[in-house]
Order: sequence, then C-alpha cells, then structure tokens
Amino acid sequence: MKLLKTISTSIVAISIAACSNAPSENDAKNSVKNLLGNCSYLALENFKKINGIPSGERGYRVDIKYSINMTPTPSNIKLSNDVVLDLKKISVDLDRINLENTQYENDKSEYLKNNLGSSISGFEIDNKDKYYKMQDNYKLSEYYKSVKADGPYRIRVALKNNFIKECPGVGVNVLDNLFTTKVAIDKYSENTNFDYSYTMNMVRTDNGWQEVR
Repeated sequence: MKLLKTISTSIVAISIAACSNAPSENDAKNSVKNLLGNCSYLALENFKKINGIPSGERGYRVDIKYSINMTPTPSNIKLSNDVVLDLKKISVDLDRINLENTQYENDKSEYLKNNLGSSISGFEIDNKDKYYKMQDNYKLSEYYKSVKADGPYRIRVALKNNFIKECPGVGVNVLDNLFTTKVAIDKYSENTNFDYSYTMNMVRTDNGWQEVR
C-alpha cells in the first residue's frame, strides 16, 4: 500500500510540475498584447487558450483565439469618408459617360443611315463638339479605371501610415492583418473587429514564456 501511495504521489507531483512548466493563458495573452504596442486604438478581447502541447525541450505549442477591436483614428475617419465620397462621384461620372457614349453611338448610326455614302470621319467633322466630348470621356474613364485598380492599395497604405503615426509600437504582422484587402475601405471609419484563431509557438526563457518570432 505504501508503494502504491508513493507511486500515486509521484505521478501527481509530475503532473503538477508538467502543468506548472506549461505557459498559462496569461503568458499567451501577454505575448499578443505586446504586439499591440500599448496602442489606445486597439483592444484585445475574448482571449482564450484552447489547448497546448509540449514542443521540444523548452517549447510549447498553444492553440489560442481572440479578437482585436480597432477604433479608427481621427485622420483615418476623414480619409475613409473622403474616399467613399470620391468613389461615389466616380460611379456617378462613369454612369454619365456610359449614357453619353451610348447616345453618341446611336447618333452616329442614325447619321450614317440618313446620309448614304457618308463616313464615320464625316460624322465626326459634322459633330465636332460631340466627338471632342467623347475623347474627353474616354480619357476620364481610363483615369477612373486606373484609380479603381490602384486606388485601394494606395488608400490602405495611407490608412496604415496614418495609424502608425498614432501607434508606432504595433507589430508589423498585426498592421498587415488590420489593413488588408478583406476589409472594405468604409469600415475604417468605424469600430471594426478582427477575429484570430491559430497555434502560437512559445519558448521558455529566463524572462518567462515568450512567443517564438
């Protein structure tokens, strides 16, 4: 009986020692909080340590999930709202251009139909104002296409740079996840939640458990 009691006590002691050597939920949470750089516009919420398994002699793999709530900076509220208004203007202008282009083509077809033997160049000469208007519309529509193609990337760069000015200590990976193409531009003018769920690699150091980066 004494032998069984001794074995049981040893097993419990080993189990307790193993648990005490594992990173706690606070260890994992603090590692994530460090990435936020004490930014007043970011809040770590609903943090949970789901599971964890040893990895090597001093390592641990911890399954975690949490949310980051981002409050927009004043400069990003203005930029986001300005961009939304500009995109609406572009959309209205493109609708106008499409209507005018359709009318131009209809007028050209009617001209050729009513003036047998005439040419497209003849129509353009007889309708210089319309022709020049179409040239302007073409240039404007090409410009809008380039804005819609390159704009979202440049806008997100500007939003990110604005945010860095307010919170220079935020980790690069965090910034890349916050300012991603998955988030619509207008969302940067309001509070936005970002959900995360992944396995964090941690290592035991002289200063406690740290995330492996």
